[in-house]
Amino acid sequence: MNYRSVSGHSPKSHLILIEIDIQKERKRLEKQRRKRLAAQETKKRTTDDDVKSQAHADMIKASSNLGTMATDMAIRQILPNAEQLPSDIPGKGKSGQFDRVYITGDQIYVVESKGGSSDLGSRKDLNNQQSQQGTPEYIASVIQNMSDKVDAGLVDPRYGVDEAFTNQIDGLERTVTKLRIAQSSTPPKITSLQISQRVDSNGDLPPSIEAKKFENFSVKAVGAANTNP
Repeated sequence: MNYRSVSGHSPKSHLILIEIDIQKERKRLEKQRRKRLAAQETKKRTTDDDVKSQAHADMIKASSNLGTMATDMAIRQILPNAEQLPSDIPGKGKSGQFDRVYITGDQIYVVESKGGSSDLGSRKDLNNQQSQQGTPEYIASVIQNMSDKVDAGLVDPRYGVDEAFTNQIDGLERTVTKLRIAQSSTPPKITSLQISQRVDSNGDLPPSIEAKKFENFSVKAVGAANTNP
């Protein structure tokens, strides 16, 4: 496992690059890369709007899978004892939830996973202002949205009848409770990470996964593994 620190990536973040050293998982990433590349080529070549639209959706899905797989790989290396908490809200869309939530001890890590050229998004915060992913305002807004989804789920007619739906709401409720406790701590015990698997200009995978920690990030000297980012 190799780490390189890169200073000055953002005024409120620090970037480390994690070398991919698990060949089996790299093959899984390559599979998603090929899917993304095939969809990208189809989108370029077709003149059929429906085919173009489907290719675009396939490319987004493959990019999302790249980011999610990279996140799982990176977390196993930098937070080997972390437990993943349920974070999926009901429905097909991912807007208004964290891609991943992990806990180790009483510290929670919320992760935004990015694949390909995807970068940070934003959403309206609790003050109705647009806030970027990774900021405390964005985090508070997502926690509130997850809480609202739990409240709605508890009165949904499927709750207590549909086992899968009930388990999803119960799991999400437990996660929200842990997030609220961490959020109310002084200082808050929530750390925001962005983990990205980029694709270069040739459509190939670089040898590193990007892991960015927001706010007051510090790592050991270049070449040293930071096991508690």
